[in-house]
Amino acid sequence: MGNKSAKECIFCQIRDSKGNQAPFYEDDEIFAFEDINIASSKRHILICPKRHIKNVNELNYLDIELVKRLEQVGIQTLQESHPNQQYRFGYHSPPLNSIDHLHLHGFVLPISNCFNNKIIYGYFLTSNQQIIKKLEKQQPML
Repeated sequence: MGNKSAKECIFCQIRDSKGNQAPFYEDDEIFAFEDINIASSKRHILICPKRHIKNVNELNYLDIELVKRLEQVGIQTLQESHPNQQYRFGYHSPPLNSIDHLHLHGFVLPISNCFNNKIIYGYFLTSNQQIIKKLEKQQPML
């Protein structure tokens, strides 16, 4: 949370390989890296747009394809490392997001039995499908 600029954003620093972490995936629009909370599941990744988008509330209908691609990258990544498993993807919406740079959480299920993890990464996640439905409602009528 807070009002940090893109220059001060920890995820922008990771994107630019200026922090302690580096992306394991990168293309023209998207980068992905391991979440530091590895105890939450067998694998916990974050998939982010390279463009600094503060949170889900800053998305609009023009971002629908980007939102779809974020999940596609997550699915591909988790299928490569943990094939034939179940996955969960979701966003924390304000005021529950901890970093002001849009990021999609990707998990190999199950989420650890820790109560906090079940709440934070279960009930408090907004799915990609929910975000896409919201954005589709913003499309202008032709």
